[in-house]
Amino acid sequence: METKKIKTRIEEFAVEKTNTFNKEFIYYWLLPVSAVIGFLFFILNKDRSSQNLSGFFVIFSLCIANLIIYLAYRKESTLLLKLKQRLICWSLLIVSCFALNKEVAIFYESTYWLSWLVCISIITNILYAILPKNPNKILKKIIVSLLTISFFLWLYFSVYLLPILPIGLIGILALGIGIHAFIPLFLTIAIGKVLYLYRQSHFKEIAITSLIIVCTFFIYVLVYKNANDKIDKIETEILKSHSENSSPQWFEYAKRIDNDWMTNIVLKSNFLLQSFEGQFNFDFDRNLKDSKRHDPLALMASMLVKQPSIPNHLKIKIIESKMDFSHETEERLWAGENLSVDKIITQTKIYSKSRIAYTEKILTIKNNGYQSNWNTQEAIFTFYLPEGAAVTCLSLWINDKEEKGVLTTKSKALNAYKTIVGVEQRDPSIVQWKEGNMVSVRVFPCNPNQNRIVKLGITSPLYFDNFSNKLEYQNVYFKGPSISNTDEDLTIEFDSPVKEINSELAFNLIDNNSKAKYKGKYIPNWQMNFSAPDFTQSSFSFQDKTYQIQQFKPEIEVSNLSNIYLDIDKSWEKKDILNIMKWSNSKTVWTWQNGFKSLNANNIDRIYESLSGFNFGCIPVFQIKNPETALVISKGDLNTPTLNELKSIKEYQKPENYELKKPIKTLFLGKKPTVYLKSLDELRVIQLVYGDWDKLRNFIQRNQFQKNPENEKMFYLKNAQIIVKEINSSAKIQNQSDHVLRLFAYNKVMSKIGSSYFDNKNYEQELLDIVSLGNVVSPISSLIVLETAEDYKRFDINKNKNGLENASFNSSGAVPEPHEWVLIIIVILTSGYLFYQKKYKVNVR
Repeated sequence: METKKIKTRIEEFAVEKTNTFNKEFIYYWLLPVSAVIGFLFFILNKDRSSQNLSGFFVIFSLCIANLIIYLAYRKESTLLLKLKQRLICWSLLIVSCFALNKEVAIFYESTYWLSWLVCISIITNILYAILPKNPNKILKKIIVSLLTISFFLWLYFSVYLLPILPIGLIGILALGIGIHAFIPLFLTIAIGKVLYLYRQSHFKEIAITSLIIVCTFFIYVLVYKNANDKIDKIETEILKSHSENSSPQWFEYAKRIDNDWMTNIVLKSNFLLQSFEGQFNFDFDRNLKDSKRHDPLALMASMLVKQPSIPNHLKIKIIESKMDFSHETEERLWAGENLSVDKIITQTKIYSKSRIAYTEKILTIKNNGYQSNWNTQEAIFTFYLPEGAAVTCLSLWINDKEEKGVLTTKSKALNAYKTIVGVEQRDPSIVQWKEGNMVSVRVFPCNPNQNRIVKLGITSPLYFDNFSNKLEYQNVYFKGPSISNTDEDLTIEFDSPVKEINSELAFNLIDNNSKAKYKGKYIPNWQMNFSAPDFTQSSFSFQDKTYQIQQFKPEIEVSNLSNIYLDIDKSWEKKDILNIMKWSNSKTVWTWQNGFKSLNANNIDRIYESLSGFNFGCIPVFQIKNPETALVISKGDLNTPTLNELKSIKEYQKPENYELKKPIKTLFLGKKPTVYLKSLDELRVIQLVYGDWDKLRNFIQRNQFQKNPENEKMFYLKNAQIIVKEINSSAKIQNQSDHVLRLFAYNKVMSKIGSSYFDNKNYEQELLDIVSLGNVVSPISSLIVLETAEDYKRFDINKNKNGLENASFNSSGAVPEPHEWVLIIIVILTSGYLFYQKKYKVNVR
């Protein structure tokens, strides 16, 4: 009898423990882990896709299950256990909130610091709920401090969502989803109750953390106000001097406004950063939609501090001129939501002995949106090319077949693309030249039912470092659809084994260091450098002409330098200007201040004080009266407006009957010139030479400058320290690929455009033959892929028969010579005759 009682007691104990284990497992492990996984996926993953909505329902279902369990067991729980259960429940629902926000956007995409803070808050809530009753004291203090931060975070969200609580109440009655509007409030109350329970035992942690949060916010507001006051002061100065200044307001703002992080936040407030005023407005701005962010600190600061009266369109122009923002402001014909790059295949051929490279990137674009014929998107990429590089290939896969691009004028290509995409909604792709070593690539349509594949080929010079005798290959990277889950398969082939390879990527070197492979997560901006082999002169023959690559050997020549022009900005020190004036002797030293002014002992203090506050100089070179005797000296920052942005400003426009016989001699003190100078140099408006103060002093005192090696048949590629030239030769010399000709064609068309880039006349058609020779994208030419032959005919886009075709990784891509066509025809006829003779046993006697 006693044995039976013991057995029964053991069974009851086992059942009790099993029930306890089930509750603890569900409550303290299964659901919290689900919450963390769900949060990491939905908050830190930047892709917006249909998976979010299905994932939202999974998380929401977990929340409902958790809520049911909580209601079932709440009677047998203590107050503290109830709070822990609520924290888990509301934390799960917060994950559900952010998942739903991906589809029904109440908030813009969170800034990175906010995303991580929310993540820490969720994890803290769950850790507090699953920890034992008496954890480590230090751990408990940390958790209480983090819970205090969480309280303020969710209090902010609660206040922000107050206006939509009535709508949320209706949503609860209708579908139950409306409860999400109340979750931050519920979570704030739950955390507040926990902190109230610890008000005595952990008062110090709660008080100190709260004080740090409040002080941080007030310091932020003060810094925000200081930046705002500076902008207000600049605005007053510009308005006062507007009558004396012919420059547009955005240009004057861009020169004066600091480029620090807080100034940029002030400029972005209320149109790139979320505000209360635009809280529930529908946003149809396709161009800037992906750039908008939710930053609570900036939002609250903008409410407390009066905003600058600068209109939003001026703010965009200012931001564009101060930082790389051109991709975000690209004109969109269709939205680009839900798009991601699924996979990238990169193949690179490096011709190390002649210091050039060819890179092909094949991108697979995926539309993660709803499976619907109406969910059509446009993919836009901005590719960043190495200096001096040119796009020489474009392909788009149509009906599982690679269709190669056709070179035509920029205006024809853009007209065809806009007509088809905007009206007919069929398959095109286009690549267009942009200033600052960039190109824009567009692909349409991108539908959920089929991935799109596009290929881009780039011919580029390698960077050569004289001092270390190293060559550097720079990766071609891009901005565009999401790359958060993108993998890359990368292969680099060298024309000969190389030594001392260094790179950020973990390459696998094979075939005696003549090939490098990488397979893994896509990493955008990386370089590879290696020991430079002995230079070998290379040649390529085409149409009775030979194109050569030769090593550049700098020469110094005597020059008549009687006028020195200083491009003064904040990078200059007063002693720099005084040194140049001391070296100049009888030469006149000028600078630009609403017109050229000669510098002397009487005005240098006043002029320097005025110009040294500018972010950039951008000296207007077409206003130089005697360009043959001029030497321009610049230092400056990389971020300047582009030539295209400056063309509308009077002082940057080319005067009538202006003729530039030779490029203007320009010395840049450093190795990374501004976008403005690089563009002028590429167009051969200036002859840009890099140097230091010793070189500058020698040039000025000895009236010397580096000899310009260029003419109509010879062009200098600075980065690679090579010359590409054309010679008349009937002999067929071909110990190099056709990329020699492609680089020659690109540089020749840039020199032909020259100062005409600033004219309004249409010079596209007359220069098309030059770019067609090398099949290169330039300011006057674009590559485009259309769906049918009729499309090309309709828009008068014809394949060039006298130049190279699209570049290829495995072949030269050259069009056969006339005599080669004859040989090909003879071979075909001979083969046909032999086949006919064999089949029908024809005897020829």
